[in-house]
Amino acid sequence: MKFVFLSLAIGVFSIAAFAQETSTPPPRVYPVALPNYDEETATRLQIFLDNCDFGPGKIDGKMGEFFRKALISYKHAQAMPKTGAVDQWMLDQVPVTYTTYTIRDEDLKMV
Repeated sequence: MKFVFLSLAIGVFSIAAFAQETSTPPPRVYPVALPNYDEETATRLQIFLDNCDFGPGKIDGKMGEFFRKALISYKHAQAMPKTGAVDQWMLDQVPVTYTTYTIRDEDLKMV
């Protein structure tokens, strides 16, 4: 009887150990925070987060409490590390919202 119980216990522990080993996901490479970004970049990020329903608070191009919380929430929703830092991955998420255009004389005739 002791042998049966011992065999059963060893089997259960070996299955548990095997399940634990196979369920570990591979390590992810996370982006590095950018030390410097300008006010225009921060404004673009704030508009992007607001359009995605992650309210960054007042759109002023400055890092504040709500902007940081919006960054954390957006990154969490995208399965990224929950940091309030601006990094290249975050900047790559923002589409280009405007372009440079030179007003021509023909354009002024339409006004």
